Amino acid sequence: MKRRLLSIFLSLTMILSMVPSVWAADEMQQGDPAAQETETPAKPAMNGNCGATEEDHVTWALTKNTDGTTYTLTISGDGAMADYAVGKAPWHVALSEAANRKQINQIELSSGLTRIGDNAFLQASVTDVEIPDTVISIGTNAFWNCNTIQTILPASVRELGATAFYGTFVVKVDANSPYFCSEEDGKILYNKDKTTLYQVSQDCTDNFTIPSTVTTINDFAMNGCAKVTGELVIPNSVQTIGVSAFESSGFTSLTLGNSVKEIGKSAFYKCATMTGDLVIPASVTTIGENAFASTGFNGKLDFQAQIEEFPAAIFKGLNFTAVSFSDSVKTIGDRAFENCKQLATVTFGQGLETIGSFAFEGAGISGKLTFPDSLKRIKTFAFSNCLGITEIDFPEGNATIEYGAFTGDTGVQKIKIPLSEIQFDKLTNEGYWIFTQYTGNKLETIVVGTAPNEKSMSLFANSLAGLKTIVIGTGVSQINSYAFQNANSLESALYPSDLNIDNEYQGNQNLINAGTKYTVAANGSMGQNTEQAMLTFVTPEGKTCPAVTYLSTNESAVTVDANGKIKAVGSVGQKATIKAQYDGTTFAKVDVTIGTSAGEDFYSIDPVIADQTYTGTELKPAVKVTKNGSEITDGFTVEYSANTNVGTATATVKVGDTVIGTATFNIVKATPTVDITADQTSLTGSGTVKLTVTSKGVPTDGEIKVTCDNDITVTDNEDGISATLPNATKTYTFTATYKGDANHKEASDTCQVSVTRRSSSGGSSSSDRSYAVSAPSTKNGDVTVSPKNASKGDRVTVTVTPDKGYELDKLTVKDASGNKLKLTDKGNGKYTFTMPGSKVTVSAEFVEEQAASIFADVPADAYYAKAVEWAVKKGITNGKANGLFGSNDPCTRGQIVTFLWRAAGSPAPKGTVKVPSDVLPGSYCYDAVAWALENGITNGLADGTFGVNNTCTRGQSVTFLYRAMGTAPTTVNGFTDVAADSFCAEAVAWAVENGVTNGTSASTFSPSNGCTRAQIVTFLFRAYQGK
Repeated sequence: MKRRLLSIFLSLTMILSMVPSVWAADEMQQGDPAAQETETPAKPAMNGNCGATEEDHVTWALTKNTDGTTYTLTISGDGAMADYAVGKAPWHVALSEAANRKQINQIELSSGLTRIGDNAFLQASVTDVEIPDTVISIGTNAFWNCNTIQTILPASVRELGATAFYGTFVVKVDANSPYFCSEEDGKILYNKDKTTLYQVSQDCTDNFTIPSTVTTINDFAMNGCAKVTGELVIPNSVQTIGVSAFESSGFTSLTLGNSVKEIGKSAFYKCATMTGDLVIPASVTTIGENAFASTGFNGKLDFQAQIEEFPAAIFKGLNFTAVSFSDSVKTIGDRAFENCKQLATVTFGQGLETIGSFAFEGAGISGKLTFPDSLKRIKTFAFSNCLGITEIDFPEGNATIEYGAFTGDTGVQKIKIPLSEIQFDKLTNEGYWIFTQYTGNKLETIVVGTAPNEKSMSLFANSLAGLKTIVIGTGVSQINSYAFQNANSLESALYPSDLNIDNEYQGNQNLINAGTKYTVAANGSMGQNTEQAMLTFVTPEGKTCPAVTYLSTNESAVTVDANGKIKAVGSVGQKATIKAQYDGTTFAKVDVTIGTSAGEDFYSIDPVIADQTYTGTELKPAVKVTKNGSEITDGFTVEYSANTNVGTATATVKVGDTVIGTATFNIVKATPTVDITADQTSLTGSGTVKLTVTSKGVPTDGEIKVTCDNDITVTDNEDGISATLPNATKTYTFTATYKGDANHKEASDTCQVSVTRRSSSGGSSSSDRSYAVSAPSTKNGDVTVSPKNASKGDRVTVTVTPDKGYELDKLTVKDASGNKLKLTDKGNGKYTFTMPGSKVTVSAEFVEEQAASIFADVPADAYYAKAVEWAVKKGITNGKANGLFGSNDPCTRGQIVTFLWRAAGSPAPKGTVKVPSDVLPGSYCYDAVAWALENGITNGLADGTFGVNNTCTRGQSVTFLYRAMGTAPTTVNGFTDVAADSFCAEAVAWAVENGVTNGTSASTFSPSNGCTRAQIVTFLFRAYQGK
């Protein structure tokens, strides 16, 4: 008896000792977040809740085993476990350090568990786990690296996260599973029809064959499978290769199927034993970063993939011997082939635009380097220290070459830069030039058709000692002093006669001594069958002029012979460009148009004029006319014909009575518009709708016909356009069509009217039946409803009016079965609900008004006093632990979403999003942050955190409010410090429009200023009160 009394006494003592802490916990739950943030963290518990939501009654408990060092983890209850970040599961937190996760050597899971959460048991030392047949989902990393875990996957499991069983494992799938299957005694996991390869145990050895049924290879599927060997053949059925799918695996070669579309980040990273050739098939549209980094490929790379951007560093340091790109590749990323010492041959596609910084730095490229005409930019050091390049040919485009692009390429013998729009960016940058350090005197030939003024030859600084031949084009206007001082081996040169050569102190005498001067003699305008020379030359005695060749871009119009004689053989108005080239590179050119002589002048016209749109009047577009090669705007006349209606029109140009040419242009059909609207977009029961049709650009005699589907007749008379729709639930589409004519395109528009069937008076349709809405009288207030009878789906409004000195405490609406209906608070004592298919009873309870607690730091006349009173009354905040409100304290991001969440009724989050790691489970704002993320009120910060303790800015605060409860503003923000494209621009406009705030001045909003607690509750109060 004494033992029993002692036991009772001890039990009571334990219960009483817990009471204060329970009360304190309740007070903190309802108190202000700031007070909770100052609490000293408690020692981690060894048990607790781990359900995904409040409806998931799942708990956990850690029990130390008899050996004194290991633990048994027991998961009990019904429902889904929560998902956790790595190491953030409460049992991992309780064990403190990551290494101590291995102290868990037994896991017991109770029947009733429906989901095993993300990262639940990673790195546990378990070998056998029984998964109950109530589990339907296993999260990512759930059993990650749990030694050689053995288990049976029950038939109930339908979802399996990536790397759920990563590492070595034996997971046998229940033969009755409709979702998954296993092979090799549980070491390989597939979905049931083997279209997805989920996971392969890392202790699999020898050859591995992927079935031809597989379409998706999961993230990390064979990551770390270092014991496999032989050729990895990705079958033609596979479309997706996941992130790190084969990282660090032991395969010796790779063949990619012709259906692969996506290769994930690090898919083949560190596959050092993969050698030979590699073909990236044309089917590939996406390649992730480092997909092939640190592999052993040493053959040819055939890049057929139809992607525009070649990933950065994708093949850095590999041993490919050759690479060819598809025409779809526009950008080769930074360092893509850096230090590929064996890469001798590079073939660029015809769509290439950008070559990234260091893209081929230190590569073994040898011989001639040629670029496509599509090239737009070569970035810094792209080909620096490529010692095997002997010739560089640039395209006739508008590429920009950045500083240092070819520095250190000491093997270059020939550089050819054509006359073009090529640009050289930042000729010098901390001592680095475009082409430098050809110190081995190997650079023998330069063609420079275009170069910057003044420092043109700085492109080749310190590289001219071995120069033998140089051709300078008309795109170079000046040679800087001493440019050719060291060019003592120069044998022949060609440069424009008007080139400005700074030869002070004989610094460029080597060029002058060797140089042939040329003049572009050809005129841009030629008469039919006339001839002229393109260039004339003056060569110093004893010197040889570099061999010049010529070509015409349109030999049917203008020809040029081997000596540069141009002849106009085509028709008036035809054009051609004649190019003078050295070694295939253009250094001079002239554009020729065949014209007609009038007196002593030659005239020509552009024979093609841009299309014109029909207007119903004569069209007289301008004709481009040149006189002796220069465009003129007067001194000629133009006669037009067939220039009103659709077709081909002609413009004849005359100088005096002499016709110098004709031009043509097409007149195309005009594009009219038609618009149709109905006076009603929905009807209940039969009825007549009136239609309005407007148009623009339709001719006055053009007919617009209105039709309706479902055999509905449309009437068009003096009363307008209308149609009678029957009593049938259906959507009707009206179409207004103008068929067009010889000068106008067809035009049409549609509108829709929806009809809901109304039942006859003797019918019994539940959707048309009316039900009573009753509101019995109550004490201390009045409740009215409108309407008092309603059909299913109708909106009913409840108006609550408390007596003086009272306020509403509870409002309940129940259907005939006693089920509560959802109420929407519309403000000012009005609430709405949707009528069910039964009668409804509305009840209310009123209580005496409670005087709000006004804090010592909230003066009665403060602008925020009413807001604080309202916030306390609504349970949004109870102030801080010190009895103050903290009016001027900064309001954190965690606090504002908590205020918003409480104002919205503290709804339970759905668990559909992952909460950032800096918001700890169980913290005061955890549910509020989850709710805010789920509802798009915030997406967190760019670094992946929420910034729970960061001060909330004015811009962020109105944005949170706007996303939580705002509608699109009808005005625009007018503050000078809020840009039109700012993230908060629309929210600021809404806040001002709805009286939430007027800014910090007439012209500024100060969006980056931090908010105080007083300001935040004031914003909330104004928004919710509609004030």
